[in-house]
Amino acid sequence: MAVWNPLSGGEAKHMPGKIARPFAATKPALASLILACLASRAYGDELTPDQLLDFSLEELMQLEVSVASRIPTDTLNAASSVEVIPEAIWQRRGARSISEVLVTVPGVTVVPGLAGADAYAIRGYTRSTSLLGVLLSWDGVPLNDLFRGAPTVLLPGLNLDAIDEVQLIEGPGSALYGSDAFHGVVALSAYEADSDRREVHADVRDNGFYSAGARLGTALGERARVSMAIAADGQPGQEMAFRYADPLTGAARSGERANRYGAQSVSVKLRGAASTGTSWYGGVLLHHYDGEDFQGFGTRLAATRDVGGIDTDLYLANGGIRKDLARDDTAVGLSAYAWHANSVLIAGRETFDFESANTQERYGVHATYESTPMARNTQWAFVLGIEEMVVEEARTRNFDLTGAPLLEAVNPAEDARRRIYSATFEGTTHWSAERWRLVYGARFDRYSDFGSQVSPRVGLIWHPQEKNAVKILYGNAFRAPTANDMRGTVGLIEANENLEPEDIDTLELVLMHQEEQWFTELTLFHSRWRDGIVSVANSGGAAPFVFTNLEENKAHGVTWKFDWQGDPWLLNVGASWVRSENETLDERYGAFPRYTLDAEIAYFHAPWKTNFYLTQHWQIDTDDVYPPSAGFGAARLPDYSRTDVGAERPLSSRCKLMFSARNLFDRENYFPSGAGSRGGIPDESRTLSAEVRFVF
Repeated sequence: MAVWNPLSGGEAKHMPGKIARPFAATKPALASLILACLASRAYGDELTPDQLLDFSLEELMQLEVSVASRIPTDTLNAASSVEVIPEAIWQRRGARSISEVLVTVPGVTVVPGLAGADAYAIRGYTRSTSLLGVLLSWDGVPLNDLFRGAPTVLLPGLNLDAIDEVQLIEGPGSALYGSDAFHGVVALSAYEADSDRREVHADVRDNGFYSAGARLGTALGERARVSMAIAADGQPGQEMAFRYADPLTGAARSGERANRYGAQSVSVKLRGAASTGTSWYGGVLLHHYDGEDFQGFGTRLAATRDVGGIDTDLYLANGGIRKDLARDDTAVGLSAYAWHANSVLIAGRETFDFESANTQERYGVHATYESTPMARNTQWAFVLGIEEMVVEEARTRNFDLTGAPLLEAVNPAEDARRRIYSATFEGTTHWSAERWRLVYGARFDRYSDFGSQVSPRVGLIWHPQEKNAVKILYGNAFRAPTANDMRGTVGLIEANENLEPEDIDTLELVLMHQEEQWFTELTLFHSRWRDGIVSVANSGGAAPFVFTNLEENKAHGVTWKFDWQGDPWLLNVGASWVRSENETLDERYGAFPRYTLDAEIAYFHAPWKTNFYLTQHWQIDTDDVYPPSAGFGAARLPDYSRTDVGAERPLSSRCKLMFSARNLFDRENYFPSGAGSRGGIPDESRTLSAEVRFVF
């Protein structure tokens, strides 16, 4: 598959085995680390059983939920439906990617998307636009772009070894984050060590998957620390066969995808104190991803050539300073970020190959003021921001099946610019010995290319007891049209500079109860999505289609979580029931599972000093595609059922060995396809893995 470098205009060929080579190098690295682990036992610092529990329930409830508020808060007091997932939890579950971290969250489904870019569908809306409307951020820096607005297409494959926590908002986030947070927020925290630490890691699996990383945390003098992570993962070709029925003839057809990729991330983070009451931070992220032969535009358009890939590079820098003022609990802050990304997307069609290359930038500055009035029962924060989004270059090329060029054109989105001025207010007031809490706020956005938008939210929280909560939450969100929406595609979609933002309102009732050994949460939600942007026939226009604000959608459902810890056992259960529909077309969103259920059971075997894990994931009542976006009727997928087992053996406080079997019973499972690949996207077969982590 040819890759066009949009900076040089040159071409590079993917050489056979190019991505697979690191796997061969990882095997001896894994063996060396295992030997180092065995040697570390000589120090006599073996773990005690108490140290094997990642977090107590009380600690999990007290983790700061920074994604849901500018004001420090925890899970019980957050005015959003949030999930905080520390690194230790996804490590024990053997997750390889952000998608595998999120897939067990009730109310969220991960859908294999275009060219290997997974879509995070939240609360019912699985369709081709599921790649849009979810904010992906890195240490508070938004990664959504102007061209497509799809961060996982621009930046797939961010390495987990460079991350130490994932926080998620299910539902509207525009009151804090603007247009990017339409359906939800996935906030990634860069690796940061609060003490001197050196760590290496290697993971290999029998399907060729490899993962390796090194992390460092050290002091820089008396007032600063630096944390660094270097991580790489990938896999060779997987020979993933797919089958589907031809939408015109009904004939059975088949093809094969390789799902081959390699990804590398480097993260550096500095944090320090300049003087009493003043703190600062800075960070850098470098990321490269190269993936080939994943799902493409869907079998409707590509038939057996339904393959696609992405080649992307990201360069990101951010930093900030905070000053505590003389008045108690009052502070001011200033933060800034900038990133530059080059991306090439390639997808097969039945008679030709399509290639889209773009170069984009985004940068911004935010000033923050936080205060607690003398009454001591109210806190508030005010943020002013200015951001700039730029599509520097956007080009399209088509090739025939021999590789000869058919077309090279400038995409209409080239040179698109958007400036956003924003003002965000958030407040929280409590009374009656903090048993009642009112959270309120709104964000005002002024866009240079279409106008203004106000996004409010309000939440009433009641604590019948100290560790219980009843929440009634309302939030509004919007999604601004992208450059691709407004400017169209030459010969296919006519430009429409008059598009309005999409709009969604969500109402939630949340019940939370915590005891010493168990915790449960029940959430009921209802959302209405208006002015959905879709392409429609454009009779008599310059192109056959045009984007317009047309669709009305709604969703409602229930999510439930239950966690229990009782030495030596651990049990986590999550479930959801979701029903959503396109009211304009009278069509159910069947590609979002009607029911999901996840269960994790862990047991600590004291004589062996070993943790054993079993996780089970079900998706029930799921269609293969969303018919209106696929262009043909949907078919029911077999119920998804995957069983994973694993064991974790700490040899010492320095070293840990992990073994796992994914899809233990080798079931033939399928995910729905947002891109319209009939028959769904096959999940991997049974895989065995060995992993080691060594701290020195």
